[in-house]
Amino acid sequence: MENLPKEKETAHICWKNHTIPADKMNEWGYPSSEHYVFAGNHATNRNIRTRVDEKTDEEHKVLVVSHITWWNPVTKEKTATQLRKERKHAIDNADAVSYAKAFTKAQLSRQCLDLGLPHTGTKEVLATRIIAQSNARGEEE
Repeated sequence: MENLPKEKETAHICWKNHTIPADKMNEWGYPSSEHYVFAGNHATNRNIRTRVDEKTDEEHKVLVVSHITWWNPVTKEKTATQLRKERKHAIDNADAVSYAKAFTKAQLSRQCLDLGLPHTGTKEVLATRIIAQSNARGEEE
């Protein structure tokens, strides 16, 4: 791969794909914490683009690295702390879903019984209980 000059682009996107206005940014160029809470990285793209030098009209290739991040708006109904908790819950739920896929419902139910947990519910509910129990044990140690 050839050694190309690099350019960096950063886009901060809010829900419904709205770009965050400049007046809601802090001094470092990120959305202000009083207006938005970080929701995660959406994508990092690398593209080779052709740029034209304005003085000489020569074309040259440039590697453009684009970072796109998602932000949730802070509203009167939801504070930044509440939005962070919702994001953590969504991540924990994703862990439970992937854990549940590895076992049958009967196996998950048996694990709950062995741990002294309720053993009824969907696979995701059972997996959530098992993960929460193992996390609680990890914090005690």
